[in-house]
Amino acid sequence: MQRKWKKAATAAMAGAIMAAQALMPVSAAGGSIDADMSTKTPVIRVVVPTQMAVAVNEFEMGDTGSQVTSEEFTMKNVSEIPVNVKVTSTATLGTGVTLVSTKAAAKESTDEESPAMWLAAAAAVADNSGTLEYLGGDAADKTAGALTGSEANVTAFATKDGASTAVQDFYLGAATSATYKAIIGTDAADIGEGADFYKMTSGTITDQDTLDAALEAQDVYTAAAAPVAGTGQALTRIAKGATATHAAGTQYYTMAAAPETYATVAADGTGVYLYIDTATTAAGDAAAFRYAGALSSAKSGWSTTDLSAITINYDITGVTTSAYDEIKDDLVYGYNGEADVITLEDGVLTVKINVADFKDGTLKIGDTVGALNTSAGTWGGEDGAVTFTFNSTWANAIKGQTCEVTVNLKDGTTSYTASFDVAE
Repeated sequence: MQRKWKKAATAAMAGAIMAAQALMPVSAAGGSIDADMSTKTPVIRVVVPTQMAVAVNEFEMGDTGSQVTSEEFTMKNVSEIPVNVKVTSTATLGTGVTLVSTKAAAKESTDEESPAMWLAAAAAVADNSGTLEYLGGDAADKTAGALTGSEANVTAFATKDGASTAVQDFYLGAATSATYKAIIGTDAADIGEGADFYKMTSGTITDQDTLDAALEAQDVYTAAAAPVAGTGQALTRIAKGATATHAAGTQYYTMAAAPETYATVAADGTGVYLYIDTATTAAGDAAAFRYAGALSSAKSGWSTTDLSAITINYDITGVTTSAYDEIKDDLVYGYNGEADVITLEDGVLTVKINVADFKDGTLKIGDTVGALNTSAGTWGGEDGAVTFTFNSTWANAIKGQTCEVTVNLKDGTTSYTASFDVAE
């Protein structure tokens, strides 16, 4: 009771004071300050291979189950923040070769004029003490050769607008305890395009006063000596706002606000650039993929005439820690496979599920939801790759629209949903 009374009395007194202030003029002390504004710029680097070998392997030599053999493309994030890595692989095929969506379709094809090839990018699902696995669960054979093409971590190459491509989506967690190096720009070729390179400025910090002034505005980096071509130089970062004692003979650097393009750096034989050299391993910081394939037995003598090249392009984008935390539990060894269960290409939906598990599907445009049935198109496909082909009316109707597709399985609890912005 006592405490309640005290609260009531305090409220009444505050009300009286506020009323009195409203009725009489008052004067008060005050002032203003300028906030110390800055932009925190992360340094990004994902360590990736600088080359990758792929072979057409009709007789599965040393790669049982896969007639396309490849090295493994490994990724390790040593950045200060999480990153999204989108990998686009583009294949150059021989005249007449037809891509199919599953291994079974290639094996069963009897078309001699347009021989079938199943070509896929397979994301690893685990790293077992240095051995990458491509199948999880109770599978006895976890190699890429055991894949069928229906798995969520498999992206089959498809031809669109004249290009045969496979697109994969990876998210890698931030590393910790990054170490930095300074190099001459032309040495960037030894590091690769997966790194941010920031141009460094030296010579402006010459005494304690200029060091103090620099640390009020930005981070400062120090080195025992300037780098020379062919030899990197370790850098130590002094964070903005910290205090440090100026030391004669030490190299002091400040970093540009934005990274340079790789081409600019690699052509600069005199400029000094910062990049992340190493970092401490952290959970979720790695991912990998390789290529796998199957070739129709209707053709013999498969070679690089039929698959002459694969080009890998990767885009690295920083993401916030909170955004990464929202999706990290859905990732499988860094791979965002859920987005690839349903794909839409040229009016055909492909769903990576078995025919026996399929129940039905719906299409949502705006607030309107309709069943995917015979009025809109035709369900078909094969085991591991159920398809829905829109009829011409519906194919035209969805152009320029944002569509949401949901496919339900017979178990009553499992469904997959994907959104697509359909081109005009």
